Amino acid sequence: MKQNTKIILVRHGETDYNKAARYQGRLDVPLNKRGITQAQRLSNCLKNIPVDIIVSSPLQRALVTAKICAAHRNCKVRVDNRLLEIDHGKWTGQYISDLKTMHGADFALWREKPWLFAMPGGENLFDLEKRACAAFYDIADEFAGKTALIAAHGTVNAVLLCSVLGRGLESFNNFPQENACINVLRYDGSAWLPALIGFTEHLNDEGQFDTALQFKLNNFN
Repeated sequence: MKQNTKIILVRHGETDYNKAARYQGRLDVPLNKRGITQAQRLSNCLKNIPVDIIVSSPLQRALVTAKICAAHRNCKVRVDNRLLEIDHGKWTGQYISDLKTMHGADFALWREKPWLFAMPGGENLFDLEKRACAAFYDIADEFAGKTALIAAHGTVNAVLLCSVLGRGLESFNNFPQENACINVLRYDGSAWLPALIGFTEHLNDEGQFDTALQFKLNNFN
């Protein structure tokens, strides 16, 4: 892998399930109106950053976010099934408030130490890490020395950050991923380094963000 390979890792915009605090997992829930606006602000924030490829989860909330980011660029959007959100199993479609009531101990373990728990009939973080990291490193190798944008999901992104930055899955809760947030990673020849983690200032009501951070995005070398 070449020095100065860069990955911009983003989460999709909001869906009605996000708004309702409801687990969607593999359900193909579309962006809501606010989510589309978030994706547009995300695209605007990144518009001056050269990107060589955009790779997305196949779920439409991520794919539409990716396509909005690609709208004014001369680059393709590729789908990679390994970037699918975690499989929530029997918790898919459930409201978080109901899970707290019906499965209090299990839900607390999932929230506090998610690396120790797999949702009933679902996927654990280690299996997710294996497939998502395989996708990440394949993209980084193919576009070595270039910049790739990956549009994925909250759990996928947090697991990737834990693994790629060498923090371990025990650090999962240290990487909260809000809708349409931005993470920027750079490979320096020996390790991946973070330039931005969980950046969301582009989503405020004015659609503005700190110019110093924009400068950092434009010049992360």
